[in-house]
Amino acid sequence: MTVPETRRDIYSYLDFQTREFDPARLERFTTQDIASAVTVSRNLASQYLNDLVREGLVVKVGTRPLYYLHRHNIERYLQTRIEQPSYQGIDELLALRGPSVARNFERAVGHDLSLTSTIERMRVAMGYPPCGLPVLIMGASGTGKTYLVKLMLEYGKDVGLLGPDATMTAVDCARYMLSPERIVDDYLGSNGEPGLIEKGKGGLLLFKNIDALPVPQQEYLFSEALFAARAEQGSPERGLRFVFSSSLPPDSPRAGELRHRLPVVVRIPSLKGRTPEERTQITLRFLKDEGRRMGVDVFVSKGAFSCLVNATYEDNISELRRSITNACAEAYLFSKDEGRIVVRTYCLPASVLAGADLREVDADGSLVDTTRCSELYSRKDLQSFVDPMVERYEAFVAQEGLDGKKGDVRRALRQELASDLEALENHFVCGNVARGEKLEAFGGLLESGVEGVNKELGLALSPATARLIAQLSYMQIMPEDGLRRWKVQKRCALAGMLALLCGDDPAMAKLADRLVELSFRVLGIELDCLGRLLVFLHVSLLESGAVR
Repeated sequence: MTVPETRRDIYSYLDFQTREFDPARLERFTTQDIASAVTVSRNLASQYLNDLVREGLVVKVGTRPLYYLHRHNIERYLQTRIEQPSYQGIDELLALRGPSVARNFERAVGHDLSLTSTIERMRVAMGYPPCGLPVLIMGASGTGKTYLVKLMLEYGKDVGLLGPDATMTAVDCARYMLSPERIVDDYLGSNGEPGLIEKGKGGLLLFKNIDALPVPQQEYLFSEALFAARAEQGSPERGLRFVFSSSLPPDSPRAGELRHRLPVVVRIPSLKGRTPEERTQITLRFLKDEGRRMGVDVFVSKGAFSCLVNATYEDNISELRRSITNACAEAYLFSKDEGRIVVRTYCLPASVLAGADLREVDADGSLVDTTRCSELYSRKDLQSFVDPMVERYEAFVAQEGLDGKKGDVRRALRQELASDLEALENHFVCGNVARGEKLEAFGGLLESGVEGVNKELGLALSPATARLIAQLSYMQIMPEDGLRRWKVQKRCALAGMLALLCGDDPAMAKLADRLVELSFRVLGIELDCLGRLLVFLHVSLLESGAVR
Protein backbone atom coordinates (compact mmCIF):
# COMPACT_ATOMS: atom_id res chain seq x y z
CA MET A 1 0.00 0.00 0.00
CA THR A 2 1.41 3.39 -1.00
CA VAL A 3 1.72 6.31 1.38
CA PRO A 4 -1.04 8.42 -0.23
CA GLU A 5 -3.41 5.43 -0.18
CA THR A 6 -2.72 4.79 3.51
CA ARG A 7 -3.34 8.39 4.45
CA ARG A 8 -6.51 8.50 2.36
CA ASP A 9 -7.81 5.28 3.91
CA ILE A 10 -7.24 6.59 7.43
CA TYR A 11 -9.05 9.84 6.65
CA SER A 12 -11.92 7.97 4.93
CA TYR A 13 -12.25 5.65 7.92
CA LEU A 14 -12.56 8.62 10.30
CA ASP A 15 -15.02 10.28 7.94
CA PHE A 16 -17.30 7.24 7.89
CA GLN A 17 -17.09 6.50 11.62
CA THR A 18 -17.95 10.05 12.69
CA ARG A 19 -20.96 10.58 10.44
CA GLU A 20 -23.18 9.32 13.25
CA PHE A 21 -20.98 10.25 16.20
CA ASP A 22 -21.63 8.77 19.64
CA PRO A 23 -19.44 10.21 22.45
CA ALA A 24 -19.98 7.00 24.42
CA ARG A 25 -18.27 4.90 21.72
CA LEU A 26 -14.81 6.39 21.37
CA GLU A 27 -13.01 3.06 21.22
CA ARG A 28 -13.21 3.13 17.39
CA PHE A 29 -10.97 6.20 17.29
CA THR A 30 -7.83 5.04 19.08
CA THR A 31 -4.58 4.77 17.16
CA GLN A 32 -4.60 0.98 17.53
CA ASP A 33 -8.18 0.56 16.31
CA ILE A 34 -7.60 2.88 13.36
CA ALA A 35 -4.41 1.00 12.45
CA SER A 36 -6.25 -2.33 12.60
CA ALA A 37 -9.11 -1.01 10.48
CA VAL A 38 -6.81 0.06 7.64
CA THR A 39 -4.32 -2.81 8.19
CA VAL A 40 -1.18 -0.77 8.85
CA SER A 41 1.26 -0.63 11.74
CA ARG A 42 0.41 1.42 14.80
CA ASN A 43 3.47 3.65 14.32
CA LEU A 44 2.59 4.42 10.70
CA ALA A 45 -1.03 5.17 11.62
CA SER A 46 0.17 7.50 14.40
CA GLN A 47 2.44 9.33 11.96
CA TYR A 48 -0.34 10.01 9.46
CA LEU A 49 -2.89 10.86 12.14
CA ASN A 50 -0.62 13.55 13.55
CA ASP A 51 0.00 14.86 10.03
CA LEU A 52 -3.77 15.19 9.59
CA VAL A 53 -4.02 16.98 12.96
CA ARG A 54 -1.34 19.50 11.91
CA GLU A 55 -3.20 20.14 8.65
CA GLY A 56 -6.44 20.88 10.51
CA LEU A 57 -8.32 17.90 9.08
CA VAL A 58 -8.43 15.84 12.28
CA VAL A 59 -8.83 16.84 15.93
CA LYS A 60 -6.98 15.00 18.74
CA VAL A 61 -8.83 14.29 22.00
CA GLY A 62 -7.63 12.93 25.34
CA THR A 63 -4.29 11.95 26.79
CA ARG A 64 -4.20 8.21 27.36
CA PRO A 65 -5.58 6.81 25.16
CA LEU A 66 -5.66 9.36 22.38
CA TYR A 67 -8.68 9.62 20.10
CA TYR A 68 -8.66 11.07 16.58
CA LEU A 69 -11.86 12.56 15.11
CA HIS A 70 -12.78 13.86 11.67
CA ARG A 71 -12.85 17.63 12.27
CA HIS A 72 -15.56 18.61 9.78
CA ASN A 73 -17.98 15.89 10.88
CA ILE A 74 -17.48 16.76 14.55
CA GLU A 75 -18.15 20.42 13.73
CA ARG A 76 -21.41 19.29 12.15
CA TYR A 77 -22.22 17.31 15.29
CA LEU A 78 -21.39 20.19 17.63
CA GLN A 79 -22.85 22.88 15.34
CA THR A 80 -19.82 25.07 15.95
CA ARG A 81 -16.28 25.64 14.74
CA ILE A 82 -13.39 23.79 16.40
CA GLU A 83 -10.55 26.23 16.88
CA GLN A 84 -7.88 24.05 18.55
CA PRO A 85 -5.98 21.05 17.13
CA SER A 86 -6.37 19.05 20.36
CA TYR A 87 -8.41 18.84 23.57
CA GLN A 88 -7.62 17.25 26.94
CA GLY A 89 -10.78 15.16 27.01
CA ILE A 90 -14.10 14.50 25.30
CA ASP A 91 -15.94 16.61 27.90
CA GLU A 92 -13.82 19.62 26.99
CA LEU A 93 -14.67 19.12 23.32
CA LEU A 94 -18.40 18.61 23.97
CA ALA A 95 -18.47 21.76 26.10
CA LEU A 96 -18.01 23.77 22.92
CA ARG A 97 -21.62 23.03 22.10
CA GLY A 98 -22.74 24.65 25.31
CA PRO A 99 -26.46 24.68 26.04
CA SER A 100 -27.32 22.86 22.82
CA VAL A 101 -26.06 19.59 24.36
CA ALA A 102 -29.43 18.32 25.43
CA ARG A 103 -30.06 15.42 27.79
CA ASN A 104 -33.02 13.00 27.89
CA PHE A 105 -36.31 14.88 27.48
CA GLU A 106 -34.59 18.10 26.39
CA ARG A 107 -33.68 16.32 23.16
CA ALA A 108 -37.37 16.25 22.19
CA VAL A 109 -38.34 19.15 19.97
CA GLY A 110 -41.13 20.96 21.77
CA HIS A 111 -40.11 19.85 25.27
CA ASP A 112 -40.65 23.45 26.37
CA LEU A 113 -43.67 24.07 24.12
CA SER A 114 -46.35 21.60 23.04
CA LEU A 115 -44.81 18.65 24.90
CA THR A 116 -44.25 20.42 28.24
CA SER A 117 -47.23 18.89 30.03
CA THR A 118 -46.68 15.47 28.43
CA ILE A 119 -43.06 15.27 29.53
CA GLU A 120 -43.81 16.51 33.04
CA ARG A 121 -46.37 13.72 33.53
CA MET A 122 -43.90 11.16 32.17
CA ARG A 123 -41.30 12.35 34.70
CA VAL A 124 -43.85 12.03 37.51
CA ALA A 125 -44.82 8.54 36.34
CA MET A 126 -41.19 7.42 36.24
CA GLY A 127 -40.41 8.70 39.73
CA TYR A 128 -43.58 7.68 41.55
CA PRO A 129 -42.61 5.39 44.48
CA PRO A 130 -41.83 2.63 44.77
CA CYS A 131 -41.52 1.59 41.10
CA GLY A 132 -43.21 4.23 38.99
CA LEU A 133 -46.63 4.17 37.35
CA PRO A 134 -47.64 2.63 34.01
CA VAL A 135 -48.11 5.15 31.22
CA LEU A 136 -50.41 5.16 28.20
CA ILE A 137 -49.12 7.29 25.31
CA MET A 138 -51.73 8.27 22.74
CA GLY A 139 -50.97 9.86 19.41
CA ALA A 140 -51.43 9.35 15.69
CA SER A 141 -49.08 7.12 13.72
CA GLY A 142 -45.63 8.61 13.26
CA THR A 143 -45.86 11.29 15.97
CA GLY A 144 -42.82 10.03 17.90
CA LYS A 145 -44.33 7.89 20.66
CA THR A 146 -41.51 5.33 20.65
CA TYR A 147 -38.90 8.10 20.59
CA LEU A 148 -40.38 9.61 23.76
CA VAL A 149 -40.21 6.21 25.47
CA LYS A 150 -36.50 6.03 24.60
CA LEU A 151 -36.08 9.42 26.24
CA MET A 152 -37.93 8.08 29.29
CA LEU A 153 -35.28 5.38 29.48
CA GLU A 154 -32.49 7.97 29.25
CA TYR A 155 -34.16 10.08 31.92
CA GLY A 156 -34.48 7.10 34.25
CA LYS A 157 -30.77 6.33 33.89
CA ASP A 158 -29.70 9.96 34.29
CA VAL A 159 -31.60 10.50 37.56
CA GLY A 160 -30.81 7.07 39.01
CA LEU A 161 -34.32 5.57 38.80
CA LEU A 162 -32.96 2.87 36.47
CA GLY A 163 -29.61 1.16 36.39
CA PRO A 164 -26.96 2.23 33.88
CA ASP A 165 -27.50 -0.95 31.86
CA ALA A 166 -31.29 -0.71 31.73
CA THR A 167 -32.86 -1.34 28.32
CA MET A 168 -36.17 -0.81 26.53
CA THR A 169 -37.98 -3.90 25.27
CA ALA A 170 -40.63 -3.12 22.65
CA VAL A 171 -43.48 -5.46 21.68
CA ASP A 172 -45.91 -4.73 18.82
CA CYS A 173 -49.29 -6.04 19.93
CA ALA A 174 -50.49 -6.05 16.32
CA ARG A 175 -48.45 -9.25 15.87
CA TYR A 176 -50.90 -11.04 18.18
CA MET A 177 -54.15 -10.11 16.45
CA LEU A 178 -54.71 -13.65 15.10
CA SER A 179 -53.70 -15.41 18.32
CA PRO A 180 -53.92 -12.87 21.18
CA GLU A 181 -53.58 -15.52 23.90
CA ARG A 182 -49.92 -16.02 22.88
CA ILE A 183 -48.93 -12.71 24.41
CA VAL A 184 -49.46 -14.14 27.91
CA ASP A 185 -47.05 -17.01 27.17
CA ASP A 186 -44.52 -14.59 25.70
CA TYR A 187 -44.84 -12.34 28.72
CA LEU A 188 -44.31 -15.12 31.27
CA GLY A 189 -41.96 -17.26 29.15
CA SER A 190 -42.55 -20.76 27.81
CA ASN A 191 -40.64 -23.83 26.65
CA GLY A 192 -37.65 -22.85 28.70
CA GLU A 193 -37.38 -19.44 26.99
CA PRO A 194 -37.23 -16.31 29.17
CA GLY A 195 -40.35 -14.16 28.98
CA LEU A 196 -40.75 -10.44 28.48
CA ILE A 197 -40.86 -9.95 32.24
CA GLU A 198 -37.33 -11.36 32.48
CA LYS A 199 -35.97 -9.63 29.36
CA GLY A 200 -37.27 -6.25 30.47
CA LYS A 201 -36.20 -6.59 34.10
CA GLY A 202 -34.98 -3.31 35.53
CA GLY A 203 -35.90 -1.33 32.41
CA LEU A 204 -38.88 -0.30 30.28
CA LEU A 205 -41.35 -2.66 28.69
CA LEU A 206 -43.24 -1.00 25.82
CA PHE A 207 -46.41 -2.54 24.38
CA LYS A 208 -47.08 -0.75 21.09
CA ASN A 209 -50.58 -0.66 19.60
CA ILE A 210 -52.19 -2.00 22.78
CA ASP A 211 -55.59 -1.42 21.17
CA ALA A 212 -54.88 -4.34 18.76
CA LEU A 213 -55.45 -6.81 21.63
CA PRO A 214 -58.86 -7.96 22.85
CA VAL A 215 -60.02 -6.60 26.20
CA PRO A 216 -59.08 -9.75 28.25
CA GLN A 217 -55.42 -9.59 27.15
CA GLN A 218 -55.37 -5.83 27.67
CA GLU A 219 -56.69 -6.27 31.17
CA TYR A 220 -54.08 -8.92 31.93
CA LEU A 221 -51.21 -6.65 30.90
CA PHE A 222 -52.69 -3.62 32.69
CA SER A 223 -53.01 -5.63 35.91
CA GLU A 224 -49.41 -6.81 35.56
CA ALA A 225 -48.32 -3.22 35.03
CA LEU A 226 -50.14 -2.02 38.15
CA PHE A 227 -48.72 -4.94 40.14
CA ALA A 228 -45.16 -4.06 39.01
CA ALA A 229 -45.74 -0.48 40.16
CA ARG A 230 -46.27 -1.80 43.70
CA ALA A 231 -43.51 -4.45 43.52
CA GLU A 232 -41.65 -5.15 46.73
CA GLN A 233 -37.91 -5.44 47.12
CA GLY A 234 -36.61 -8.69 45.65
CA SER A 235 -39.62 -9.48 43.45
CA PRO A 236 -39.04 -10.26 39.73
CA GLU A 237 -41.05 -7.20 38.74
CA ARG A 238 -38.98 -4.83 40.88
CA GLY A 239 -37.84 -1.85 38.80
CA LEU A 240 -39.78 -2.93 35.69
CA ARG A 241 -41.80 -0.07 34.26
CA PHE A 242 -44.62 -0.49 31.76
CA VAL A 243 -45.51 1.82 28.88
CA PHE A 244 -48.38 1.32 26.45
CA SER A 245 -49.06 3.18 23.22
CA SER A 246 -52.04 3.58 20.93
CA SER A 247 -52.70 5.37 17.63
CA LEU A 248 -56.49 5.46 18.06
CA PRO A 249 -58.18 8.81 17.34
CA PRO A 250 -58.64 10.59 20.68
CA ASP A 251 -62.38 11.03 20.20
CA SER A 252 -63.06 7.34 19.43
CA PRO A 253 -65.02 5.23 21.98
CA ARG A 254 -62.21 2.65 22.22
CA ALA A 255 -59.69 5.41 23.02
CA GLY A 256 -61.99 6.58 25.78
CA GLU A 257 -62.11 3.08 27.25
CA LEU A 258 -58.29 2.85 27.28
CA ARG A 259 -57.89 6.21 29.00
CA HIS A 260 -59.94 5.09 32.01
CA ARG A 261 -57.90 1.97 32.70
CA LEU A 262 -54.46 3.39 33.50
CA PRO A 263 -53.41 6.08 36.00
CA VAL A 264 -51.23 8.16 33.65
CA VAL A 265 -52.34 9.05 30.12
CA VAL A 266 -50.41 11.46 27.88
CA ARG A 267 -51.07 12.69 24.37
CA ILE A 268 -48.67 13.63 21.59
CA PRO A 269 -49.97 16.12 19.02
CA SER A 270 -49.81 15.50 15.30
CA LEU A 271 -47.12 17.28 13.32
CA LYS A 272 -49.74 19.75 12.07
CA GLY A 273 -50.70 20.39 15.69
CA ARG A 274 -47.14 21.42 16.60
CA THR A 275 -46.19 25.08 16.66
CA PRO A 276 -44.50 26.60 13.56
CA GLU A 277 -41.34 26.86 15.64
CA GLU A 278 -41.38 23.14 16.43
CA ARG A 279 -42.00 22.14 12.81
CA THR A 280 -39.06 24.32 11.84
CA GLN A 281 -36.77 22.72 14.43
CA ILE A 282 -37.82 19.18 13.47
CA THR A 283 -37.21 19.88 9.77
CA LEU A 284 -33.79 21.37 10.47
CA ARG A 285 -32.84 18.42 12.66
CA PHE A 286 -33.73 15.87 9.98
CA LEU A 287 -31.88 17.82 7.26
CA LYS A 288 -28.77 17.92 9.43
CA ASP A 289 -29.13 14.25 10.31
CA GLU A 290 -29.18 13.36 6.62
CA GLY A 291 -26.10 15.48 6.04
CA ARG A 292 -24.22 13.64 8.78
CA ARG A 293 -25.24 10.25 7.43
CA MET A 294 -24.26 11.16 3.87
CA GLY A 295 -21.07 12.97 4.85
CA VAL A 296 -22.09 16.18 3.05
CA ASP A 297 -23.14 19.72 3.95
CA VAL A 298 -26.84 20.18 3.25
CA PHE A 299 -28.08 23.51 1.92
CA VAL A 300 -31.77 24.10 1.37
CA SER A 301 -33.55 26.83 -0.58
CA LYS A 302 -36.07 29.00 1.16
CA GLY A 303 -38.84 27.69 -1.06
CA ALA A 304 -38.03 24.04 -0.39
CA PHE A 305 -37.69 24.68 3.33
CA SER A 306 -41.06 26.42 3.47
CA CYS A 307 -42.69 23.50 1.62
CA LEU A 308 -41.18 20.93 3.99
CA VAL A 309 -42.22 22.84 7.11
CA ASN A 310 -45.78 23.62 6.02
CA ALA A 311 -46.79 20.48 4.09
CA THR A 312 -49.39 18.07 5.47
CA TYR A 313 -48.05 14.63 6.38
CA GLU A 314 -50.52 11.80 7.00
CA ASP A 315 -47.83 9.78 8.77
CA ASN A 316 -46.63 12.84 10.67
CA ILE A 317 -42.97 13.03 11.72
CA SER A 318 -42.14 9.65 10.16
CA GLU A 319 -43.34 10.85 6.77
CA LEU A 320 -41.48 14.14 7.11
CA ARG A 321 -38.27 12.22 7.78
CA ARG A 322 -38.83 9.98 4.74
CA SER A 323 -39.59 13.02 2.59
CA ILE A 324 -36.34 14.69 3.64
CA THR A 325 -34.37 11.49 2.96
CA ASN A 326 -35.89 11.28 -0.53
CA ALA A 327 -35.26 14.99 -1.18
CA CYS A 328 -31.61 14.69 -0.13
CA ALA A 329 -31.20 11.61 -2.35
CA GLU A 330 -32.61 13.59 -5.29
CA ALA A 331 -30.33 16.54 -4.53
CA TYR A 332 -27.33 14.20 -4.32
CA LEU A 333 -28.17 12.78 -7.75
CA PHE A 334 -27.93 16.24 -9.31
CA SER A 335 -25.07 17.53 -7.16
CA LYS A 336 -21.93 18.70 -8.93
CA ASP A 337 -20.10 19.79 -5.78
CA GLU A 338 -18.44 17.02 -3.77
CA GLY A 339 -19.18 17.43 -0.10
CA ARG A 340 -22.26 19.61 -0.58
CA ILE A 341 -25.83 19.17 -1.80
CA VAL A 342 -28.58 21.75 -2.40
CA VAL A 343 -32.18 20.75 -1.75
CA ARG A 344 -34.46 22.84 -3.97
CA THR A 345 -38.19 22.65 -4.53
CA TYR A 346 -37.88 20.28 -7.49
CA CYS A 347 -36.12 17.74 -5.22
CA LEU A 348 -39.17 17.32 -2.98
CA PRO A 349 -41.49 14.30 -3.28
CA ALA A 350 -44.75 14.83 -5.15
CA SER A 351 -46.71 14.23 -1.94
CA VAL A 352 -45.03 17.27 -0.35
CA LEU A 353 -45.48 19.49 -3.40
CA ALA A 354 -49.14 18.52 -3.78
CA GLY A 355 -50.18 20.27 -0.59
CA ALA A 356 -47.51 22.95 -0.46
CA ASP A 357 -48.05 26.67 -0.26
CA LEU A 358 -45.72 27.95 -2.94
CA ARG A 359 -45.65 31.58 -1.88
CA GLU A 360 -42.00 31.08 -1.02
CA VAL A 361 -40.09 30.56 -4.26
CA ASP A 362 -36.53 29.67 -5.18
CA ALA A 363 -36.04 32.45 -7.67
CA ASP A 364 -33.76 34.58 -5.50
CA GLY A 365 -31.24 31.79 -4.95
CA SER A 366 -31.29 32.27 -1.17
CA LEU A 367 -29.89 29.20 0.59
CA VAL A 368 -29.79 28.11 4.22
CA ASP A 369 -26.72 26.23 5.40
CA THR A 370 -28.28 23.68 7.75
CA THR A 371 -24.90 22.73 9.21
CA ARG A 372 -24.57 26.22 10.66
CA CYS A 373 -28.21 27.00 11.45
CA SER A 374 -28.76 25.69 14.94
CA GLU A 375 -32.12 24.38 16.06
CA LEU A 376 -31.80 26.69 19.00
CA TYR A 377 -31.66 29.75 16.76
CA SER A 378 -35.41 29.66 16.45
CA ARG A 379 -35.61 30.39 20.17
CA LYS A 380 -33.32 33.37 20.05
CA ASP A 381 -34.13 37.01 19.50
CA LEU A 382 -32.12 39.58 17.60
CA GLN A 383 -30.20 40.56 20.71
CA SER A 384 -28.94 36.99 21.15
CA PHE A 385 -27.24 37.18 17.78
CA VAL A 386 -25.84 40.66 17.94
CA ASP A 387 -24.54 40.64 21.52
CA PRO A 388 -21.57 38.34 20.63
CA MET A 389 -20.76 40.71 17.74
CA VAL A 390 -20.57 43.62 20.16
CA GLU A 391 -18.41 41.60 22.55
CA ARG A 392 -15.99 40.86 19.70
CA TYR A 393 -15.91 44.55 18.84
CA GLU A 394 -15.06 45.52 22.40
CA ALA A 395 -12.30 42.89 22.47
CA PHE A 396 -10.84 44.18 19.21
CA VAL A 397 -11.01 47.78 20.39
CA ALA A 398 -8.95 46.81 23.41
CA GLN A 399 -6.46 45.13 21.09
CA GLU A 400 -6.37 48.19 18.84
CA GLY A 401 -5.36 50.36 21.76
CA LEU A 402 -2.37 48.09 22.27
CA ASP A 403 -1.01 47.72 18.76
CA GLY A 404 -2.60 50.63 16.88
CA LYS A 405 -3.21 48.56 13.74
CA LYS A 406 -6.61 50.03 12.95
CA GLY A 407 -6.99 48.62 9.45
CA ASP A 408 -6.01 45.13 10.53
CA VAL A 409 -8.51 45.26 13.36
CA ARG A 410 -11.26 46.31 10.97
CA ARG A 411 -10.57 43.47 8.57
CA ALA A 412 -10.28 40.91 11.37
CA LEU A 413 -13.53 42.11 12.89
CA ARG A 414 -15.37 41.88 9.58
CA GLN A 415 -14.09 38.35 9.11
CA GLU A 416 -15.19 37.39 12.62
CA LEU A 417 -18.64 38.82 12.06
CA ALA A 418 -19.24 37.04 8.76
CA SER A 419 -20.32 33.75 10.34
CA ASP A 420 -22.54 35.52 12.89
CA LEU A 421 -24.29 37.46 10.16
CA GLU A 422 -24.80 34.35 8.06
CA ALA A 423 -26.41 32.63 11.06
CA LEU A 424 -28.63 35.67 11.63
CA GLU A 425 -29.80 35.71 8.02
CA ASN A 426 -30.48 31.97 8.19
CA HIS A 427 -32.54 32.72 11.28
CA PHE A 428 -34.59 35.25 9.33
CA VAL A 429 -35.19 32.65 6.62
CA CYS A 430 -36.24 29.68 8.75
CA GLY A 431 -36.32 30.71 12.39
CA ASN A 432 -39.15 31.86 14.62
CA VAL A 433 -38.95 35.47 13.60
CA ALA A 434 -41.76 37.93 13.12
CA ARG A 435 -44.26 36.88 10.50
CA GLY A 436 -47.53 38.34 9.30
CA GLU A 437 -49.33 40.19 6.57
CA LYS A 438 -47.72 43.54 7.37
CA LEU A 439 -44.21 42.10 7.24
CA GLU A 440 -45.01 40.39 3.92
CA ALA A 441 -46.25 43.72 2.62
CA PHE A 442 -43.03 45.42 3.79
CA GLY A 443 -41.02 42.83 1.89
CA GLY A 444 -43.01 43.31 -1.32
CA LEU A 445 -42.60 47.10 -1.25
CA LEU A 446 -38.88 46.89 -0.52
CA GLU A 447 -38.29 44.33 -3.28
CA SER A 448 -39.49 46.90 -5.77
CA GLY A 449 -37.23 49.49 -4.16
CA VAL A 450 -34.20 47.17 -4.28
CA GLU A 451 -34.88 46.49 -7.97
CA GLY A 452 -34.80 50.26 -8.51
CA VAL A 453 -31.43 50.50 -6.75
CA ASN A 454 -30.14 47.63 -8.91
CA LYS A 455 -31.13 49.42 -12.13
CA GLU A 456 -29.74 52.75 -10.99
CA LEU A 457 -26.37 51.43 -9.80
CA GLY A 458 -25.97 48.38 -12.06
CA LEU A 459 -26.09 45.94 -9.13
CA ALA A 460 -27.61 42.51 -8.66
CA LEU A 461 -28.90 42.56 -5.07
CA SER A 462 -31.35 39.69 -4.51
CA PRO A 463 -34.78 39.77 -2.82
CA ALA A 464 -32.96 38.42 0.25
CA THR A 465 -31.66 41.96 0.79
CA ALA A 466 -35.20 43.31 0.75
CA ARG A 467 -36.32 40.65 3.22
CA LEU A 468 -33.51 41.54 5.62
CA ILE A 469 -34.35 45.25 5.55
CA ALA A 470 -38.07 44.46 5.92
CA GLN A 471 -37.39 42.27 8.95
CA LEU A 472 -35.14 44.87 10.59
CA SER A 473 -37.68 47.62 9.91
CA TYR A 474 -40.54 45.58 11.33
CA MET A 475 -38.58 44.59 14.44
CA GLN A 476 -37.67 48.23 15.04
CA ILE A 477 -41.29 49.37 15.26
CA MET A 478 -42.34 46.25 17.18
CA PRO A 479 -39.35 45.68 19.48
CA GLU A 480 -39.25 43.38 22.48
CA ASP A 481 -38.67 45.18 25.78
CA GLY A 482 -35.39 43.34 26.32
CA LEU A 483 -34.06 44.36 22.92
CA ARG A 484 -35.12 47.96 23.45
CA ARG A 485 -33.22 48.15 26.78
CA TRP A 486 -30.19 46.41 25.30
CA LYS A 487 -29.96 48.89 22.41
CA VAL A 488 -30.01 51.80 24.86
CA GLN A 489 -27.23 50.21 26.92
CA LYS A 490 -25.10 49.43 23.86
CA ARG A 491 -25.74 52.51 21.71
CA CYS A 492 -22.20 53.86 22.09
CA ALA A 493 -20.60 50.51 21.24
CA LEU A 494 -22.93 50.05 18.26
CA ALA A 495 -22.15 53.54 16.95
CA GLY A 496 -18.41 52.99 17.38
CA MET A 497 -18.63 49.61 15.68
CA LEU A 498 -20.48 51.10 12.70
CA ALA A 499 -18.02 53.97 12.35
CA LEU A 500 -14.99 51.67 12.55
CA LEU A 501 -16.27 49.29 9.89
CA CYS A 502 -17.62 51.93 7.52
CA GLY A 503 -14.28 53.70 7.58
CA ASP A 504 -12.69 50.62 6.03
CA ASP A 505 -15.07 50.42 3.06
CA PRO A 506 -16.59 53.79 2.05
CA ALA A 507 -18.14 52.36 -1.13
CA MET A 508 -20.11 49.73 0.78
CA ALA A 509 -20.98 52.30 3.43
CA LYS A 510 -22.50 54.49 0.70
CA LEU A 511 -24.52 51.56 -0.67
CA ALA A 512 -25.75 50.68 2.83
CA ASP A 513 -26.85 54.31 3.29
CA ARG A 514 -28.87 54.06 0.07
CA LEU A 515 -30.67 50.97 1.36
CA VAL A 516 -31.30 52.55 4.75
CA GLU A 517 -32.72 55.56 2.89
CA LEU A 518 -34.94 53.15 0.99
CA SER A 519 -36.51 51.94 4.23
CA PHE A 520 -37.33 55.50 5.22
CA ARG A 521 -38.56 56.53 1.76
CA VAL A 522 -40.78 53.48 1.20
CA LEU A 523 -41.92 52.64 4.75
CA GLY A 524 -41.26 55.82 6.70
CA ILE A 525 -39.03 53.89 9.10
CA GLU A 526 -35.61 55.35 9.84
CA LEU A 527 -33.38 52.45 10.86
CA ASP A 528 -31.43 52.96 14.06
CA CYS A 529 -27.72 52.27 14.56
CA LEU A 530 -28.23 48.53 14.95
CA GLY A 531 -30.25 48.30 11.74
CA ARG A 532 -27.69 50.38 9.85
CA LEU A 533 -24.87 48.17 11.10
CA LEU A 534 -26.56 44.95 9.97
CA VAL A 535 -27.42 46.39 6.55
CA PHE A 536 -23.80 47.49 6.09
CA LEU A 537 -22.47 44.07 7.09
CA HIS A 538 -24.92 42.40 4.72
CA VAL A 539 -23.92 44.37 1.62
CA SER A 540 -20.21 44.42 2.43
CA LEU A 541 -20.07 40.65 2.88
CA LEU A 542 -22.10 39.89 -0.23
CA GLU A 543 -19.14 40.81 -2.40
CA SER A 544 -16.92 38.23 -0.72
CA GLY A 545 -19.51 35.50 -1.12
CA ALA A 546 -19.70 34.96 2.60
CA VAL A 547 -23.46 35.49 2.55
CA ARG A 548 -25.72 33.94 -0.04
